Amino acid sequence: MIIGLALAIGLPRYKCFFGVSDEGFLSYGAERILQGEMPNRDFHSIQPPLSFYSLAVTYKIFGISLETNRRLGLLIYAAISLAIYFLSRQLTRPIFAFSGTLPALILGMPFFYFAPYAVWQGVITTLIAALIMMRAATRRSLKAAFLAGVVNALVMLCRQDQGFYLLIAVLGYIAALKLAKRTGAPKAAAGKLLGCWAAGIAVIILPLGIYWLVSGAMVPMIKQLIIFPFTTYTKTSGLSKIWHSQDVPLVQIIRAALFYLPILLAAITLIWLLVKIIRRRYYEEDSKVVFILFLSIVFYLQVLTRSDLEHILIVLPPFFVLGGWWLGMLSEGLSKALGWISSGTGEITVPARVSATVFVLLAAGAGSGWFMSHTKNIWMKPKCEPMRKVQLDRAGLYVQNWYADYLETVVGVIQGNAKQDRSILCLPYTPMLYFLSARRNPTKWNFIWPGDQSHEDHLALIRQAKSDPPAVVTVSSRPDLAPDIEYYAPVIVNYILSQYRLERTVANTKIYFPRKKTVIFDEQ
Repeated sequence: MIIGLALAIGLPRYKCFFGVSDEGFLSYGAERILQGEMPNRDFHSIQPPLSFYSLAVTYKIFGISLETNRRLGLLIYAAISLAIYFLSRQLTRPIFAFSGTLPALILGMPFFYFAPYAVWQGVITTLIAALIMMRAATRRSLKAAFLAGVVNALVMLCRQDQGFYLLIAVLGYIAALKLAKRTGAPKAAAGKLLGCWAAGIAVIILPLGIYWLVSGAMVPMIKQLIIFPFTTYTKTSGLSKIWHSQDVPLVQIIRAALFYLPILLAAITLIWLLVKIIRRRYYEEDSKVVFILFLSIVFYLQVLTRSDLEHILIVLPPFFVLGGWWLGMLSEGLSKALGWISSGTGEITVPARVSATVFVLLAAGAGSGWFMSHTKNIWMKPKCEPMRKVQLDRAGLYVQNWYADYLETVVGVIQGNAKQDRSILCLPYTPMLYFLSARRNPTKWNFIWPGDQSHEDHLALIRQAKSDPPAVVTVSSRPDLAPDIEYYAPVIVNYILSQYRLERTVANTKIYFPRKKTVIFDEQ
């Protein structure tokens, strides 16, 4: 049923629309790998390398195109929903695990047009690692704990922050197991589980670390994946858009509630656990809830970096597991209450259980229906019928007519004036043009963002461009950026104007060709 619903939602939409920035960054990064380059060493990235390699492998199998991107994205989308269900099944009955999974089919990748971004690759590997670790503790399986560590390492290689959050959650889970009371079966060997899990991480990270060190990628990785997020990213890319929208007041409130309801759910769960501990009724089975609670709380930290709709949707999967468990808990409590009413003994009868289940599901369904009736246009992107297919070899997706015309025109000009053995330069953040035109970037930067690069970085980009002169330069204005590139990268703009002439303007994109007679460029 989950796969069927995922296909019913995804198939009509997974080929719809694409942007020239983030998906282009992922796509062209994967292509650079196919050309023999290494992430972080040969091109700058704030994402770890695995997300590029996974897409590069997909390209090798299915061909280089945006349609291939979306097939991978559709697979990840269905896998996330299944992983949430199986993880929820460790805590509650099938009907409530299924109910907790349903929101993930809507509040997730459909909002991102099913693009297989690194963050979603990190989400699915996080859920798989959590499921394996939970099964390892339940079955006392050291092999499963080792496998969970291996998958935890893969999370780190997809998204370093999510891998760190999962690491914290697993450590909390191990501590919770150690403190829990036994329920009859031998207590899980928390120390051995921890050791095997750590060994699983080490067996992946240590060899790769040695390889990166020898190949010269280690220092750039530390700078780009660890130092840069703490020193620069939060200043240049941090957002606080909880209340910023053009919706009617009620929809604004509903959107904003998404940021606070997870905190409320986590707080209620924490109170429930504290009561269990105070009453000395905290058992090993409850440690599973502690694990999901830890994971939910630390995952929520991603919202503190960027408080926009994209990031709240990213943090929700662990909360869906917690929500499914709470539905089961409410049903169980209501069943006991009905048992007391009917028999005075509190014994849960079949009619009481069925009645409680139906009531809880109907109440949850009514609340979800009300929520969707006011916000479905936000989460559920339109189908592809009103759009047309982009007539480019590497596209295969559908966009609005004007956008298709724009892309076909710009890419046509690039391909007509830059032979395949020549480079092009697309600024400030349009790496999709490299990908669609099948032309290379002569620099290490696939993007120029206000504040992300220093003056020295801009000069380095110019030197790299000089050593492999671009046949075409494009400069696009970004309405979401203020100020334009002329203000935050003037030295690059001066270099372009001194060596290139404006040939054509297509929508927001200026296209430059080399001057017959160049002007001496002064780096100062």
